Amino acid sequence: MDTARVELSAAGFDRPGTVLRYGHWGRPVLVFPCEAGRAWDFADRGMLAAVTPLVDAGRVKLYCVDSADDRTWSDRSIPLEDRARGHAAYTSWVTDRARSGPSAASSQVVSDASRSDQVTRSPTAKASPQHCSCQPSIHTT
Repeated sequence: MDTARVELSAAGFDRPGTVLRYGHWGRPVLVFPCEAGRAWDFADRGMLAAVTPLVDAGRVKLYCVDSADDRTWSDRSIPLEDRARGHAAYTSWVTDRARSGPSAASSQVVSDASRSDQVTRSPTAKASPQHCSCQPSIHTT
């Protein structure tokens, strides 16, 4: 399976966010981890194995992102307003950096199982943020 890992800077946060891409072609699916989770949780918890046939067949391409819950809604030590601002920064990261990041940030690729030069994305592919709980729900036509 074609995979890549990209670290993308996240304004307002102390560490970059990780985006893992699985697959080379197919309908892009944005995968969010469980609360305070990381991008690799989808694979670590066996959910990638459940959809591997779809990825290998080129029907879907997965973009797994980090959460920022530990710096937003789950951080009870900061005021609610600051948590909301943090969530807005995370939303901006997902829509502005992570959505276009794997193709726009080829110089930031950390690893790629099949190629070492860059990560590519179909020029016609558009990510549509959809919340994904811990149980995958893949609908294909």
